Amino acid sequence: MDVKFWTSKHFVYKIRISKQFRSKKSIVPIGCDCHPAYMLTKMELRKQSLPFDWLDTKPSGALQYAFENIRDSFSRFMLDLAINEQQKVFASAYPDALFYHFDDLVINKPLQEKIGQRCKILLDIYNKGNCYFIHNTTSLNFDDSSKVDEFIASVEEFQTILKPDDELLIYLRYDESVSENQLYCEELIKQVNALSNCRMTAYVREKEKFGIWGDESKYKKLLNDLGVVCTETFPKVEIVKKKIS
Repeated sequence: MDVKFWTSKHFVYKIRISKQFRSKKSIVPIGCDCHPAYMLTKMELRKQSLPFDWLDTKPSGALQYAFENIRDSFSRFMLDLAINEQQKVFASAYPDALFYHFDDLVINKPLQEKIGQRCKILLDIYNKGNCYFIHNTTSLNFDDSSKVDEFIASVEEFQTILKPDDELLIYLRYDESVSENQLYCEELIKQVNALSNCRMTAYVREKEKFGIWGDESKYKKLLNDLGVVCTETFPKVEIVKKKIS
């Protein structure tokens, strides 16, 4: 909610009051792309920058990628950085995981240190408390039964690093309709939800109408469907200004 309180010659000043939420457990977005981090930001639930926030990872291997890096304390996360033909940076061990928004990462040592610090923050969160690990994958990836089997294997592997009260929460992202690869996707959701400390739900982003981020008004329902428990806290109050055109 915005409340106008002063107008100068060139700007309108408003007080912006935004709802704030706190989750029962720490929330750690783990890809496969930027969508989980973006959603958490919009829901005022992203409290710090973490290493998987703005990466673009091939969906078929993204959960395995997150698992290996957390298990190995990110020892290969930025090892032997290189640039692909699209001029995107990747680590040699993971050519399908791109540091999509960090095109100068190979030569930018302060940025490397910043991302390294984000890795340490994630490990600290993981070691000190209970976590919701939030992952999204795409319906278009599951076009045969072998893809389902491979993903289930990666979920089961990720289970091995979950502490007793941690949860792996996955949303299967459809572009326009749950009819996309429906048979395989329904089987995938069924199998994931049969595993302990795991939950999977469907999410249709209506890409044609709302773009890559989907309908932001449905983010709260998505988090509810995933089982993320949140409580409302004291609202965020800030002053914003807009230039008079």
